[in-house]
Amino acid sequence: MTLTRRVDDRKLGRLVRLGAEEARRSGEGEAISRWVTADENPIYLRRLVYHVSGLLSLNGPPRHGFALLDAGGGSGLLSVIACLMGASRGIVIDTNRHLMDFLLAVAPRLAPDVRVEGYLRDVASTGLPDASVDVVLCNEALSHMLDVERFLDEAGRVLRPGGRLVISDSNNETNPRVRRDRIKEWERFERPAREGCEAGELFIKRRDLIEARFPGIGAETACEIATATFGMTGEQVMEAASLWLRGDRREVSRYDGTRCPIDPISNQCADRLFRPYELGRRLNRHGMRASVRAHFATVPPYRALNGLWGAMSPLTLHLSRAFRIVAVKEMSA
Repeated sequence: MTLTRRVDDRKLGRLVRLGAEEARRSGEGEAISRWVTADENPIYLRRLVYHVSGLLSLNGPPRHGFALLDAGGGSGLLSVIACLMGASRGIVIDTNRHLMDFLLAVAPRLAPDVRVEGYLRDVASTGLPDASVDVVLCNEALSHMLDVERFLDEAGRVLRPGGRLVISDSNNETNPRVRRDRIKEWERFERPAREGCEAGELFIKRRDLIEARFPGIGAETACEIATATFGMTGEQVMEAASLWLRGDRREVSRYDGTRCPIDPISNQCADRLFRPYELGRRLNRHGMRASVRAHFATVPPYRALNGLWGAMSPLTLHLSRAFRIVAVKEMSA
């Protein structure tokens, strides 16, 4: 089943062009460049429309005029598409200031019936009233959250009874290839500085933070502390480094190949892995009724195959890179 309101392609094209013009002026971060790509590549834009339609239609399309919370929604393009599909309001919450500045510049210039708002906040503490939205959309964002449980609590709080949390993520731990690829990625991020080997990106970020905060400690000591502060936020790295330099080395955390790294600048996880059915059970404990579906591909020609693939999730999930979960808030919650 898909949404009954068909997107006005011309209107969407105009809005995307407007956003792309602003993106070109403001600089192209990864999420902002999505607007430029959508403007230049009609096929890519159609895939986005298909993707949003599929997510919003899980468990049947929401009522017309639904309020949407786009958790970790970046530059807001998916919320714009959702508004053209019948959402009365798209609330984008993200911790990236650059993306929020972009969205706040674009939003007032959109069509009157495309009401998209941006807030620089933690998705685990949205500041929204209780029971104020019908759909919480979490598209490729859950795997970057530091505290997943707090977000699930918050989603349950802001959803109206009968509302739904929709999760789409490509970090399916039950697929051996996905797990292997992610662990290789983590290892690249955390590679320590060695002769003839370029250090990993997140190791370098921790080392640079330590050297900036404690000038004169020496490169060797900074690298030693950076190795011992794996999986810490920027604030935690500074605290551990301060203790380390006073001789207290109790706060030591080293990469062991099993835990997801954390970016100490953005304080986000670097693609956390999930076991979808286990995540579904966690959602059930938050007062929701969760349904887990394997996902095959986000391209329109595979619409029928996606339906069949999802219906056979107990057999196909371990073959899928991506998964989707729709969790409906219980009416009595």
